[in-house]
This record gives sequence, structure tokens and C-alpha cells, in this order.
Amino acid sequence: MPTMDMRSYGRSLLRRTVVTAILALILAGFGTPAAVLAGTAFPIVDTTLPNGLRVIIQEDRRFPVSALQVWYRVGSRNEIPGFTGISHLLEHMMFKGTSRFGPKAFSRIIAENGGRENAMTSRDFTMYFTQLAPDRLPLALELEADRMRNLLLDPEELQREREVVKEERRSHTDDDPQGAIMEEVQAVAYTAHPYRLPTVGWMADIAAIRREDLLAYYRTFYAPNNAFLVIVGDVSAAEVLPRVRQLFGSMPPGPAPPLIRVVEPPQRGERRLIMRREVQFPSLGIAFHVPNLTQSDGFALEVLRAALADGRSARLVRDLVYRRQVALEVEADYDALSMNPGLFSLSATTSPTGKIEALEAELLAELERVKAEGIAPEELRQAQDRLEGRTILRQDSAFAQGMLLGQYELLGGWQLRDEYVRGIRAVTPEDIRRVAIRYLTTDNRTVGLLLPVSPREAQQ
Repeated sequence: MPTMDMRSYGRSLLRRTVVTAILALILAGFGTPAAVLAGTAFPIVDTTLPNGLRVIIQEDRRFPVSALQVWYRVGSRNEIPGFTGISHLLEHMMFKGTSRFGPKAFSRIIAENGGRENAMTSRDFTMYFTQLAPDRLPLALELEADRMRNLLLDPEELQREREVVKEERRSHTDDDPQGAIMEEVQAVAYTAHPYRLPTVGWMADIAAIRREDLLAYYRTFYAPNNAFLVIVGDVSAAEVLPRVRQLFGSMPPGPAPPLIRVVEPPQRGERRLIMRREVQFPSLGIAFHVPNLTQSDGFALEVLRAALADGRSARLVRDLVYRRQVALEVEADYDALSMNPGLFSLSATTSPTGKIEALEAELLAELERVKAEGIAPEELRQAQDRLEGRTILRQDSAFAQGMLLGQYELLGGWQLRDEYVRGIRAVTPEDIRRVAIRYLTTDNRTVGLLLPVSPREAQQ
């Protein structure tokens, strides 16, 4: 079960192609059905059980499925040094049996009933999902209720999953140049806040976490008052809620989990780091501290990210990758939906003939141009269209609808979801220039360079 970086959500080539097709129809004058853009067009039932479990149900008959998501308000932001990766390791163990169902029984039962399941861990949450026929939803609810309270945490299974997680770290971070440099940039950009910790965990911590540690963590964070259910699809809230109350309602609430009160202090000067690895081409990452979407500047930052590097027509991709061919790839990321203030970042890999110093200078020069000139109205409109098109596309997936409800619920309330398109469309060129001047500054910047070394040097 993977760790998840929400910034990579929705980047597949197929998705971009479909978004482009939808936008073409809109711009051609066909319009967009009102129900597509209005998130509240489909009934949503929102209730809280006496034990604190929140239940959010969106009845959407367009989908001949039911998508169940169980969200726990715990991720790597809840961890401390020495125990990094414990949220992710516990996620793996949630599939390894309860006192009622043995190892792998959860996945086997869901598959036998024609469904699919998985889970993901991020900095802010751990989420478990199943998607199956609506008449099988009660079965999925029964399984989820069971493992919320009756996890076994078998020592032999723990040892096996520990090795699986170690391999995930090797493949997704240690052996991935971009993953490696951005992990280091994040660790340096934050000095106090636990966002500096990697979600997958440091290798030494993964090796050292004991069963007793996992059990204490499970009892602290896996309780109904620290969780909420999101259910989307061809379901009836009037039929589902009694079953939810029957299965989850008798669970006692746990003690209130420890609050994260850490506030990252303002950065007072540029931070730089250099990594040396056996890679083919140099890479770099540049990060700035920024607010999330709950702040008024968030929408402008989201549009700026799209204008810089969302798609082939975005200015950094167009100019540096395709026109001048000084970079193999350029990406811009923004932690828009993080629970605490996150990062606005650029990452890039040089072309075979490019120089890392020149590429860094080009990226920073482009940010200075945005501060001085802003972006053209047409460039702004194209970025807004791409973001709105992606939002429209997510309306056609029960899973994606559930993800949006869950992410915004964590951010402050699922109702915030319906402010996104309006917020994006309200951004002006002057807003883009203003946030660039305010946040993309030298003193607020962390830069990481990944430089190649020979195999002999890497071995040493």
C-alpha cells in the first residue's frame, strides 16, 4: 500500500487528454451541465455518531458502484523522530488480520465479491478505500469496523511488512533521484514542524519500530472520534446509516489524540544543500514556505503553479523543455490541501547538454519575471481552464469525489470543495504578481542540488 504525495494526483497522460477534450467542448460553446460544476447538486448527508465518528454520504446515481473511504486523522505529521514511518507501517498491518479475520482475509473477501481495495498514507491522513457493487457495501462496512478495533499485529506479519516497507523506501526514494532530492529539501526547509519527516520513514526507524510501538499508536489514533467515513455512489443514506450505526456506534471513543501545536518559524535566509549520487543527470529542487488554500492567497498560488508547469503549454515546460531543451523535465508543486502551511516548489532535471547552475538561474529568473510583469491574461485563462477542467473530470469518478470530500473535510469542512472553482476563476494577473513578490523570495527559499558521481565514488 503506497505512501501518497497529493501533489502527484491526477497527472496521467490519459487524464490530461480527457481534460483537454472537455475544455475544447466548453470553449466551443457546448457548456457544462450544471450538475457537473455544482458539487452540491447530488445529495450529501452529513452526521456524527455519539462516539464522534463523522459520516459523509454523497448519493450519486451516475455511478453503479459504492466507494467507501475510511479516513483517520493521522499521518507523518503526528510522528516524532525515532518513530518516522510508523503511520505507513501501521497502514500495511491493517491488512494483516484481526481476531475475527486472518491475514489477507480483508483483500481476499473484497476480491471474491468483485471489489477492489487499497490504502494510502500521507503527511496529514491515512485512508482506506474499497469500491464494489452497492449491495456489497454492508460487507465492506463490516470489515472496516472490525479492523478499527480488533487488529492483531502479529509479530511474524510485522517482520514481513517491515521488509516490504523498506523496499518501498528504496524504490520510491533512495533509488529515485527526484524523490531523494525533494525529501532532503523538505527536511531542510522545515526546522520545527513535523512536515520535515518523510512519510515513508527513515530506514533506521523502519527497522526499529516494535509491535508495542504500533499497538500504542493504533490505540491512540484508530478510534471513531479520530476518523470519518466518506461514501459516494449509487447508495441510499437512509439505508446505509442504520448499518453504520449498528457496526460503529457501539465503539467507545478513544482519548483525544495529541494536538499538533508546532508552528514553523519564519525562514530568515536562503538554505542550500548538495547531494551526490550515482545519477545520469543533475537535478534540483527549490521550495518556498506558503499558506494553504484556507488563506486568500492560496488560489493565486494554485493558478501560478498551473501557469508555470502544468502541461506542455505551461511556460517553464514550454520554454525550458521543448524550446530551448535545457531541461528534461520541469515540475511545479503546491501543497494546497495540506492541513498546515506547506511548500511551493519547483523541480527540474538537466538535459544531456545542460548545466545545473544555468538551469537554477533560469528557474529563478522566470520567477523574477513573474514578479516584475505578472502573467498575460491569456496565460491566466489557460491555467484556470486546466484547473477547472481537472475538477470537472474528477466529478466522473466515485473515488475522486470521495477524495475531494475527504481532503476538504481535513482542511476545515467538505463544503470548502465548492469554493474551489470560484476561487480559481477570481484570480487576477495582479494577484499572481502579488503572491510571487510576497512568498517567492530569496530569504524564504530552500535549494537542493543533486549532482552525479561515478560508480566508484558512490560506492565509497
